[in-house]
Amino acid sequence: MVKATMPNRQKSEQDQIKYLVDEISRHRYLYYNEQPAISDAKYDSLEDELRDLDPNNPLLFKIGIDSSDIFTKREHVIPMMSQDKVTQPQEFIKWAKKRNYKTFLVQYKLDGISIELQYENGIFQYALTRGDGKVGDDVSANVTRMKGYISKLQSAFTGAVRAEVLLYHNIFEKKYNDKQNCRNAASGLVRKKNGIGSGDLNLVFYDAISTSGGITFQNEIQKLKWLKQENFPTIPTKTLKSPQEVIDLREDAMNNKRNTLDYDIDGLVIKGKAIDLEDMKRAKPMSQIAFKFHAEIIETKVLDVEWSISGHNYTPVAIVESVRLMGTTVSRASLA
Repeated sequence: MVKATMPNRQKSEQDQIKYLVDEISRHRYLYYNEQPAISDAKYDSLEDELRDLDPNNPLLFKIGIDSSDIFTKREHVIPMMSQDKVTQPQEFIKWAKKRNYKTFLVQYKLDGISIELQYENGIFQYALTRGDGKVGDDVSANVTRMKGYISKLQSAFTGAVRAEVLLYHNIFEKKYNDKQNCRNAASGLVRKKNGIGSGDLNLVFYDAISTSGGITFQNEIQKLKWLKQENFPTIPTKTLKSPQEVIDLREDAMNNKRNTLDYDIDGLVIKGKAIDLEDMKRAKPMSQIAFKFHAEIIETKVLDVEWSISGHNYTPVAIVESVRLMGTTVSRASLA
């Protein structure tokens, strides 16, 4: 008599969790330190699957790390953690009900490189990459060449301001269209030891933390007003009253506005007016969320296929007839 056995579903599920952890870790490293091998939508699907199988997996509460051995390490003033994200209106409404905000501050989610600029008594000190969220690479020499950099403020501000480093579409198409996209090109330029190309980058600011009593911020709106008073280039911000208004704004930005912008965005960032310094220290702060766009799809013709090599991993990259996608001319696409 043959004894029937049931498949070991638990083992199979554990194998899949291990696979997802390994893949997410690998793609985080590529995203922050080399070249992304998959699309944002594909990466998000890996995280979503891991969240379904193992919602308390420690990897989901960690952030990707950008780091280079050639730069000095320094501590952040503002913890530079990751944002939780949603892609569906129902998910956003669920988050909004938990927060119960009377006012939503809504900004474009800039698709660039996060940076922190530190000041003491109004004088610039250092500029740091995200790093591990607590310690980043000192890329001050490159940041001082970027458009939007300010060496001396009007006020005796001590603390830090946070910005996104962006490569605008027109410069990308003229000089860097051999890269996959604007973000990928900007990432490489930020980390160049010789600083070449840093002058092609722009800083757009959206947050500030004061560490002295000289300047204090009562709420998020006051921060943005202060940034403008100091002549920092700032991110457009809208004040909305309901979740439906946010959903409508996202639809308009996704289908219309983003194709008219000089730079890439991939969603909206939504938060309340109140400043919550403790929440900012979380791996994924609860007081704000990224409401991401759906992936844009367009047809084109594959002309050739190249292989991108990273360590022991080989990723096929399609060379395609140039098309406009999310405001950028695309001629290369990962096939992973």
